Amino acid sequence: MPKAVITFIADYSKCESLEDQTPFIIIANLIFISLMFLV
Repeated sequence: MPKAVITFIADYSKCESLEDQTPFIIIANLIFISLMFLV
């Protein structure tokens, strides 16, 4: 699961449009924080 998330983030981060990235970055941060709390 973590590898898939990292790969998805890496693929998505290639997008140059900040407007498209903004909502994803927020979600990615929430997922990352939740994963840290789970560990």
